[in-house]
Amino acid sequence: MTELAPPPETPGRIVLERMKAFSGEDFGRVWDFYHPDSNFRSAFPDRAAYEDHAQLELSRTFRFLEWRVLFEESGTVGRVLLYNVFQRDDMVWEGIEGLELAPTEQGWRILATARLERARFPGTLETLSWGEFVRLTDGIFF
Repeated sequence: MTELAPPPETPGRIVLERMKAFSGEDFGRVWDFYHPDSNFRSAFPDRAAYEDHAQLELSRTFRFLEWRVLFEESGTVGRVLLYNVFQRDDMVWEGIEGLELAPTEQGWRILATARLERARFPGTLETLSWGEFVRLTDGIFF
């Protein structure tokens, strides 16, 4: 297998584009941002089936209220910490999502993610490092 050079766009830009697609309920585009080897694609191997599932489960009951990139790095692997707040029905969740991305011929694609409730990190968001995020999530990525 040939190792791919990092794509010209940044991992953070890809994550922000995914968030825009999610907010616009463009679930097919959300699916496109995941790496073929990701657990997400293992769970949803068919793009149309994911679109149907997301439309049924998330449309009109789920919306992102805020999001911003806190940290990003790229090399042979991309890493992004994304602060986000979303609402599902009457529940509001505030937290940080850690995303690992891998380069593909189509650009950076999300390989694995983990979530951390905001309350589990008492510091300011700007001081959260990738290492601290991994420690607080016990390094469990999906």
